[in-house]
Amino acid sequence: MNKKIYVEPTWKMHSSYRGQFLNPPEGYEYLIKKTVSENTFKTFSKMSFSYSVLTQLERMVPIYIIKPYFERFKKIPEGVDLTYSIGHLVFRKQPWVVELETVTNLVGGSQQFLKRYKVFIENMLSSSYCKKIIFFNDSGMKSVSQSLDCSKFEQKMVKINFTIHRKISSKITIKRE
Repeated sequence: MNKKIYVEPTWKMHSSYRGQFLNPPEGYEYLIKKTVSENTFKTFSKMSFSYSVLTQLERMVPIYIIKPYFERFKKIPEGVDLTYSIGHLVFRKQPWVVELETVTNLVGGSQQFLKRYKVFIENMLSSSYCKKIIFFNDSGMKSVSQSLDCSKFEQKMVKINFTIHRKISSKITIKRE
């Protein structure tokens, strides 16, 4: 039986992720469910004023913490073994991993909110529910190490190199005269 991994983006799923999750490792199955917030954000992001509204809102409240906090009540697919979070904390009492580009992903890019919620973030990442903190580059891992006290969750931090399936192509020879 496959392990079921629920993939949960912060807002809408970037197209590059959809390709990443098409070929899960053997023994795993990715569950990607379009959410109400993803559909709403997709519609909202098509409006010209949307990003300026979101930017103003992000300056006043930590929406990257508030949104996942309220999503702890949302229904996720049955039989999920793990949630794969793309750039946000998970507040449900179940195992999860988080993929981070930088530490400020967790607070919407705000250094102000990072300072204010530093201890809270450290506690969430050191929680027994947080299983791994995944990075795809050294600079992301360094941003966490320099901004947070990682002593309680350092063993969870891991860098994974990007990989792609090898595509075999035939050589094309061009004759020039």
